Amino acid sequence: MWMIPHRILLAMAAGILCACTNFAHNVDQFATTHSLTKELYSGTTFDHVVFRNNATSSRNSQTLHVYIDGDGQTWINNKPAIDPTSRNPISLRLMANDSSPAIYVGRPCHLGTSAGKNCESKVWTDARYSAAVVDSMKSVINSYRDNHDFDQLVLIGYSGGGVIATLLAARMDHVTAVVTLAANLDVDRWTGHHNYDPLVGSLDPANEPALDQQIVQIHLTGLRDNVVPPSVQERYFAVNPNAINWTYESFDHLCCWEEQWQRILRDIRNCIAAEVCNTQ
Repeated sequence: MWMIPHRILLAMAAGILCACTNFAHNVDQFATTHSLTKELYSGTTFDHVVFRNNATSSRNSQTLHVYIDGDGQTWINNKPAIDPTSRNPISLRLMANDSSPAIYVGRPCHLGTSAGKNCESKVWTDARYSAAVVDSMKSVINSYRDNHDFDQLVLIGYSGGGVIATLLAARMDHVTAVVTLAANLDVDRWTGHHNYDPLVGSLDPANEPALDQQIVQIHLTGLRDNVVPPSVQERYFAVNPNAINWTYESFDHLCCWEEQWQRILRDIRNCIAAEVCNTQ
């Protein structure tokens, strides 16, 4: 049996730590550049990083936009990632382009908290959409809303964050609308399409009862999206016939949400205000 010298083990551990913390550090740098304020909240089960924009202080609206990001880096070389933090936090970038009061609620064990309480790899792999995850995020959002006296919530989720947003909408009060972008709303069909292992520890919006019709649902789909093809959302829309699906011919999973977000967000605001959202 051969042994790795202690100094090499230390160097390897330091390298892993740097790799884990650099992703969170990059997010922090982006937040600082865009004048976003970072806070740490304790949910029912997990710790969550929360970023807020300056408009939350100016209170130019009684509606709070809540952004939730995608699944991040769940697996590397067929092993659970050490740090699931997204390498490209699309939802945070979207929030930076939102002039309304808005917060970004980090997923459990993301953004430098992967060594925190109750964090184990199943939280970002097969149980990434579990009841524990949803309940913990619900607790954080409710705490923020209660402490800042916002009347209404608009939940906005990108990719897997759209799954979380939709599950939250069914379990929270004060939700006016849920907006998803490139979201795998039928988790079972999505994993089957890609031949992924089933997410046995997760909830699936397509298996849930239809959302309350008082909640405006706007789901945005890129027709060139190969990560979440439009076909994997069909069962969700069958369960939720009142949900609105805006499609974008030239968009894929990454392009061009950030570039077009201010225009899309204007359409979303008009849609919710008018309560007529039948056309893009």
